[in-house]
Amino acid sequence: MRSIRASLLACLLLAFSVPFALRADHYSGGSITYTCLGANFYEITLDLYLDCSGAPLSPQNLQLANDCGVSFTLNSLPLVLTEEVSQLCPSSLPMSTCNGGVLQGIRHYRFVTTVFLSPCNDWTISWNICCRNASLNLVGTAGMYLEATVNNFGGACDASPTIADNGIPFVCVNDPVLYNPGITDPDGNEMQFQLISAQFAAPVPTNIGYQGGFSGTAPIPGIVLDPATGQLSFTPTVTGNYVVVLEVTTYNAMGVPIGTIRRDFLFVVQNCMTTPPTTTGLTNSTTGFIVGAGAIEVCDGLPFCVDIPFTDADPGSIITLESNVTSLLPGATFTVSGTNPVVGTICWTPDPAFSPANILVHATDDSCPIPNEASSSILITVVQ
Repeated sequence: MRSIRASLLACLLLAFSVPFALRADHYSGGSITYTCLGANFYEITLDLYLDCSGAPLSPQNLQLANDCGVSFTLNSLPLVLTEEVSQLCPSSLPMSTCNGGVLQGIRHYRFVTTVFLSPCNDWTISWNICCRNASLNLVGTAGMYLEATVNNFGGACDASPTIADNGIPFVCVNDPVLYNPGITDPDGNEMQFQLISAQFAAPVPTNIGYQGGFSGTAPIPGIVLDPATGQLSFTPTVTGNYVVVLEVTTYNAMGVPIGTIRRDFLFVVQNCMTTPPTTTGLTNSTTGFIVGAGAIEVCDGLPFCVDIPFTDADPGSIITLESNVTSLLPGATFTVSGTNPVVGTICWTPDPAFSPANILVHATDDSCPIPNEASSSILITVVQ
């Protein structure tokens, strides 16, 4: 018992010591995704997000295990990308903690490796670290556990959903939040989204305790999730960090689960001088059928256009819109008109080979040093 207490005391001393280089306690999020290369070879990607005021990045490993009795570890994963993704206007980036400044900065690290996975109906690819950023909704700063699963039995060769957003969202207290990570399946599989508990490795995956009034399915009071698109909306009332874990399950045409991925990340709620952009959803469809604020059904081969407008309550704000539609749907166009309000128009000749597609539209205003952002998905489904 004395040795356990001593260990706990040592951890507490490390937690409050300076400098922080002795522990990696500023992991702000991460995810694991994969792509099938054929012949049961898979390219696995580990994306990690670190607060630049924390410890330097250490070598990373992945654990792999299946239900057929195979398990092994991939050590010292190759680092292929390092980029700053701080939510700051361009003129303020030199003042982020990633560059020796005082404004909170976030850095994105990507690791990619290739591995052979023998055929089995359930592979689990996992990663964990001892500690994470402090938050208001979790008890303590327990570790972080990420995983992805895949079924490659019987020659199945499937890619996991991909994640378009590569940052940690900073949002405004007492203002409505619209956020979408831009998750879509490159094989056109059906996706189902759900909020789950944050976990750590103990060493098996174990749910982290939540503070009173919070849970894995309700990590922020009033949060609403669209299970078909991953759209999140809520209005935060208290500043601070909130951990959210979004899990995606994919299904084949017969409704059989193929695999899962999850994104563990923070919402950083802060005081803002200006308000974020908002949208009421899709409008002005030419030939498609709008079936929800963020969903439209279109006819095979029949060209269509649809608008998504954004407005900002600050009359002097200028809103910039971006979308990944042209990279996901061959031949699609995305045009922008106006500045506030601003309208994004998607046009495409539907091809069922690319359906369904979960398109991301991202709005950013010109506030500085921290721009206000909003993101919305458009689920496009091609019908005969």
